[in-house]
Amino acid sequence: EATCNKNNTATVECKPDEFRCNGTNSCIPKQWRCDTEHDCNDGSDEQDCTKKECESWMFTCESDGRCIYKTWQCDGEKDCKDGSDEKNCSSSTEVPKKPGINFLPGDSCHDWMFKCANDKCVPYWWKCDSVNDCGDGSDEAGCNS
Repeated sequence: EATCNKNNTATVECKPDEFRCNGTNSCIPKQWRCDTEHDCNDGSDEQDCTKKECESWMFTCESDGRCIYKTWQCDGEKDCKDGSDEKNCSSSTEVPKKPGINFLPGDSCHDWMFKCANDKCVPYWWKCDSVNDCGDGSDEAGCNS
């Protein structure tokens, strides 16, 4: 919701589940804050973030601390921006690619995840982010451009 102040400039009030980008009149979902991706033009959504620890079943990317699944490590695909998930791989550490494999233990995704058409699970906030995280494009299908 935009309101005008005495200088006749519009200020935006974000919803409780949104983060207001500094210096701009734009709001982003709160879950995009401190996710290691710059969603605000000024990068304010990644400022003053404490480096989070990844769960034991996750791999921590070296450059930005992003958490990815350990099963994505040494799978031949660069999932970390710096490629650290593909470093120090040998034939014994490579994960075989199997169609229809679910990348989480069990048969379904966590409730905070999106299940891709190929059964891969990715965080739901990766859906419609203009990045083909699923590998089959299903996380970008039906999104407004």
